[in-house]
Amino acid sequence: MSLERAREPVTWLTENLLDGRHNHLDEALSLFHPAIIGHALEALPARQRERVWQAVPAELKGELLLEVNRAVRVQLIAARVPGVDDAPDYPV
Repeated sequence: MSLERAREPVTWLTENLLDGRHNHLDEALSLFHPAIIGHALEALPARQRERVWQAVPAELKGELLLEVNRAVRVQLIAARVPGVDDAPDYPV
């Protein structure tokens, strides 16, 4: 896969989030392989990453956590657990 092709999901996610066209984001995300979504999540700013994470279908979240780097994984897990404000201080 070329670098340009790998950037397409990131561009698509960013444009849809910024334009407010994320009503059916969960359906669209189910069309991507978890590795592609993981790459996109790593490239997004933290706030947008959390918005996308909330839209990821539950059946993809476990596999998706395996596809992202440790820092992103910790952030997504913290966002998933109610009452957790900050991620633990794990070395990255």
